[in-house]
Amino acid sequence: MSSQYELTINIKRAVGSVKLKKKAPRAISEIKKAVNRLTHCKNIRIDGSLNQFIWDKGIRTPPKCVRIRVEHRVEKDRSYANVFYVPVIDFSGLKTVKKEIK
Repeated sequence: MSSQYELTINIKRAVGSVKLKKKAPRAISEIKKAVNRLTHCKNIRIDGSLNQFIWDKGIRTPPKCVRIRVEHRVEKDRSYANVFYVPVIDFSGLKTVKKEIK
């Protein structure tokens, strides 16, 4: 059984008061925290395209917002979540969407 979510994360709010050299790593950890709150899963795998998007401008200036797609899979004895980057031109009006996949 698996679920698929699409949501927007405001990174600016999470890394606003962090030192310059820790902003991009904190952005990655905030994405993992948001996915953990959503799926209650400890094993979270960040896709290379999302990692590239966060680190594109360097360690000091991560993007303000990011739209992600989370694929949460539950198997017999383990569960994990894959997180992918979704390119978006405008963030206004976007809401969290959930799809059930069998």
